[in-house]
Amino acid sequence: MKFRRLIAAILTAILFAGIVGTVDAQDEPPPESERGGYLAAIAGCAYCHSPADGLAFSGGSFSQNGVAYVAPNLTPSDSGLDGWSSEDIAIAITTGVRPDGSQLSPVMPYLYFNNLADSDVDALVAYLQGLAPVEDGPPLVADQAEGIMPPTPQRQMGIAAPDPTNSVAYGGYLIDAVAACGACHTPVQANGLPDPDLYLAGGTAFSGEWGTVYAGNLTPQPT
Repeated sequence: MKFRRLIAAILTAILFAGIVGTVDAQDEPPPESERGGYLAAIAGCAYCHSPADGLAFSGGSFSQNGVAYVAPNLTPSDSGLDGWSSEDIAIAITTGVRPDGSQLSPVMPYLYFNNLADSDVDALVAYLQGLAPVEDGPPLVADQAEGIMPPTPQRQMGIAAPDPTNSVAYGGYLIDAVAACGACHTPVQANGLPDPDLYLAGGTAFSGEWGTVYAGNLTPQPT
């Protein structure tokens, strides 16, 4: 089920990429919520926040490095984001801090999302707020705090995404800020922060009905 959702997320990203590419060719920027859907697909938000047999974004659960996590309902429902302001959602995405001041588990990659362009944060928020409310799903409760909790970052503001015509710079932005590849593929130090010396070197274990799989080494290392 998890693999099918992952494949669906990838196909959705490809579909959105095609839509956005067509719109960009006409020099007309896509609507904000459409851009947000494209970014949510690349980031794989539905992969964690959807049940194996249920509605997307209504909440899910998974295990990483032997620790079980609950991914809450992200729809604007009573058990989800209803009552959260746009700023509340933006702060949670980029700093991992809820409106009540509690810290999200770093399994939600806010350390990476903190590098998102302001306009892309706004687009993600608009997309989530436009989802149909779903009431069945894990409520917004505190995550399990087993594992290493890094210091929460200060929210970065004034960020602009690189020019998409600069494929290297824009690809790096998608990898580091949007897809947050390092959240799975970069090992974590004792302080809970990504190890810069092992950038994208792999090793994180994921367990589910398929067994246990490991994030691979994404660097151009021979093996």
